[in-house]
Amino acid sequence: MNLLEKQLTRSDFNRWFPWIIYALALVMYLFLLYRIRHYGLLPFPTEGTDQLSILRGAVQLYQGKPLPHGYVYSPLYTYFLSILIALSGGNLVIIRLLQAIVCAGAPVLVFKLARSMRFSFDTSELAALLYLFYGPAALLSLEFLRAVPLTMCFLLTMLFLVRGFYGRNLTYYLLAGIFAAFSILGRDNFLPIVFVPVVMIVFKSVRRYLTARRILAYLLPLMLIIAPLIAFNLVKYRSFTVRPNLFTRTLKDSLLVRDKKPVGKVIFEKLLHELPGRSVKVLSNYELPHSLSFYAHREIVGFMWIFWLPFNLIAALGIASLLVKYRSQGVWLLLILSGTYLGTILPFGPYTRYRFPAFPLLLIPASALTVYLFQCKNAVKIIIPLAVAGAIFWITWISPDSLRPAGERLGVAKVLIQLGEYYRAEAYLERLEKEKLPTENLWILLAKKLQDNGRNQDAMRVIADYLIRKKNAAREGTRPPE
Repeated sequence: MNLLEKQLTRSDFNRWFPWIIYALALVMYLFLLYRIRHYGLLPFPTEGTDQLSILRGAVQLYQGKPLPHGYVYSPLYTYFLSILIALSGGNLVIIRLLQAIVCAGAPVLVFKLARSMRFSFDTSELAALLYLFYGPAALLSLEFLRAVPLTMCFLLTMLFLVRGFYGRNLTYYLLAGIFAAFSILGRDNFLPIVFVPVVMIVFKSVRRYLTARRILAYLLPLMLIIAPLIAFNLVKYRSFTVRPNLFTRTLKDSLLVRDKKPVGKVIFEKLLHELPGRSVKVLSNYELPHSLSFYAHREIVGFMWIFWLPFNLIAALGIASLLVKYRSQGVWLLLILSGTYLGTILPFGPYTRYRFPAFPLLLIPASALTVYLFQCKNAVKIIIPLAVAGAIFWITWISPDSLRPAGERLGVAKVLIQLGEYYRAEAYLERLEKEKLPTENLWILLAKKLQDNGRNQDAMRVIADYLIRKKNAAREGTRPPE
């Protein structure tokens, strides 16, 4: 194969890459949905979960009824879900499948945004590919939660803004304003985020092309969509938000404040005191569940171990990229955006789905640094950014098992037993036993299930081994697991 053929091959790959990455993402998500359903997971949402409340709201819209007064969830995502209900005939599996078809476009948007910001093909393609191996992205794409569709709205906002800047086309600015409004309708904390790109005026090359027409083209659709809603809430509820008083109530609940102090006083007295610890947690690898545990699903569905990418690795590489890409306006913009967004969720807790929109923004500078490290032949230039990234990774690393609730882990063992995964359940129970979790009832359940399946010898062995370990623990003077 001559050089021209090699170049044509790479050129063809670059041209077809968006379709390739979309197909790969969709296949992974659909296979994951199949495996999850095989294990009986992701059933109809249970009472008290956000998923059920959102689903009920979507059903009301589908039936032609308005959302109930005080509805605290994203109206935009609820309308989106009502469309999926109409297309699926109300079949939950088909709704998940349709949402997966939409959400598989997220890595394509990551690629398109990186290319529009003039990152190399290597960087853009690596960012899109790495997105596929982040477990929460796959799991949230199948659940009735707004995280991934909301993230796609914001990625479209940035994509159209960047294309408008380089192409000097007002239509792109109008589209950016529309999707910026959609982002705010998806989550209130995007209200300040959509104005963050203004900080880029510190660069002369940006100021030169910043005109009143372009600013107006961006702000006009944004204000036309958001301003009437905010004005109504301000007049009626005295709340300068999309959803009245939600910010104050959620903030006080998150900070465990039960008195009637003003929110500002709460922030200065409690939030600032906890700021260092919260900052580490929001950048950490631990995926804090909020009614949807990534770790519990991964321990049951073996396929999910393919999703190996931790959040803090991407955060560490993204931050360290400034050491070698400090002249890149794109890197600065993405890090300022992701940092500002993560700052807005600090008061509410670093839940997986809350911090998710920052992940694709961090992916691009992280990929830029990774490509640089592989291509750089100067050892000194490699060591410093690697050392900084390694230090951030070490500081933000948390053992997931140390934070996971005992009930969640014991629940995984129970599910494995009920599914007939006896060998996996036995190995998992031994691991929990070493960590001093109360496993006795589960050992009995495992033995009973084995006996019910005609495996009497295995049932007797399991109980005998457990009793021997318990006896040995008592001899050694340690408290046996109860």
